[in-house]
Amino acid sequence: MAKTPPNEVVDAAIEQYVQESFASDTKAAKLERQLRTLEAKYKLAIHELAEAHVRNDLVLGLSEDRHRIAFEKLAAKPGSHSTPIAVMTDWHIEERIDPDTIDGKNEFNLEIAAKRVKKAFAKVAEQIERLQSFAKMKEMVLPLLGDMIAGYIHEELRESNYLSPTEAVLFAQDHITAGIDFLLKNSGAKRILIPCVHGNHGRTSPLKVVSTSYKNSFEWNMYHNLARLYRHEPRVAFKIENGIHNWMTIQGHDVRFHHGDHIRYSGGVGGISIPVNKKLSQWNKARVAALDVFGHYHQFVDCWRWVCCGCLVGYNQYAVSVGAEYQEPTQTLIVMSKEYGKVMAIPIFCG
Repeated sequence: MAKTPPNEVVDAAIEQYVQESFASDTKAAKLERQLRTLEAKYKLAIHELAEAHVRNDLVLGLSEDRHRIAFEKLAAKPGSHSTPIAVMTDWHIEERIDPDTIDGKNEFNLEIAAKRVKKAFAKVAEQIERLQSFAKMKEMVLPLLGDMIAGYIHEELRESNYLSPTEAVLFAQDHITAGIDFLLKNSGAKRILIPCVHGNHGRTSPLKVVSTSYKNSFEWNMYHNLARLYRHEPRVAFKIENGIHNWMTIQGHDVRFHHGDHIRYSGGVGGISIPVNKKLSQWNKARVAALDVFGHYHQFVDCWRWVCCGCLVGYNQYAVSVGAEYQEPTQTLIVMSKEYGKVMAIPIFCG
């Protein structure tokens, strides 16, 4: 029998050893991978178990009969007072609005005007009565901020208005008087302060004037007539200015009332806020106002330091032509407190 050469035996032994070592290493690597997988699953299981314990503790805690916290209704502080400011502005009381000319969005005539004025005063009294339970309101402010009549400042108004400016003044005066008498009986206020501002619509001159605007204003004359009507009524006090600003200190805070027509706004997607803030910043260099209140723009906007008040007349042909924002007819109620200044401003819907 032939013998295997020694070299071949060695080679075969080495090859067998290599194969066995490779198989062993492969098995070890596989076992190591399995071990890492099991370790990862173990850690995940531990994490999920911890989360389950947290959820279980939360459920058990919510189901326990714990001590209940009781809130109490806030009561008016002794001596706590606030002042309501019921703004009446932009009535345009004799203006004609034909619904066929503005897609049926609004209609205005003398009968509708009278109903809206009545509703505005009634809702003001209703709101003040509700607020009396929170803070005593012994005194109220009733600003008349101009454009109570439409006047003849535009040529078409001569043709369309239901009344002439002098007739419109008498009509507006009668309704303002009725509103003051109503508030004296129904608002709970012991005194009514009435700051008056003339607007741009009620002027006698065809063009707008500045330094002598009060001398050419039907409204300025109407305010003085109203003041004379109530000169023997101690609960009513008028404050009529010749300039465009009418200042009052309300609950210790300086409030600047004006019609708003001296703030120039030529449209824009940003609305009136930018031109208003720029103008007020300039005015505040002379005297700082805690609050500005104005109308003119026929929209309600509350921007904390100022309030633009809505109009009684509502959406009209002019608003359509300039692309003004549509809003319902409103007047405005503001509440001032000594501690915080303006604490509320809401539209009074009267349409």
